Amino acid sequence: MTTPGKEPLFLAITRPALYGGVPSEAAVACLMLGVVGSMIVAGTMILFFPISVVFYGIARLVSARDPLIFAVFFAWLRSQPRGRVFGLHTSTKWWGGVSMSPLSADINERKPGRG
Repeated sequence: MTTPGKEPLFLAITRPALYGGVPSEAAVACLMLGVVGSMIVAGTMILFFPISVVFYGIARLVSARDPLIFAVFFAWLRSQPRGRVFGLHTSTKWWGGVSMSPLSADINERKPGRG
């Protein structure tokens, strides 16, 4: 019996959608960082392409070995507490700890145990 991490079918099913070797969430983040970075640095969109290419290259190097690294990173970001500015994290109110909440964002009005 072979290990599941080495089977081609298992790898094909669990691999995320890639755009030129970069996962889709990382590609969108590279484009957004390029736009925001060029607006901050130059105040125009002239530097958009070179800044995006640099971020894209870094993202490709990071995700070359593990294409799910950005999904794990964004899940980690979503599970962090937001601090006093945004109030207590919504999953902390509902579940009693910091976690990925499967509930909608309107749980502030709900009371636990009321269905």
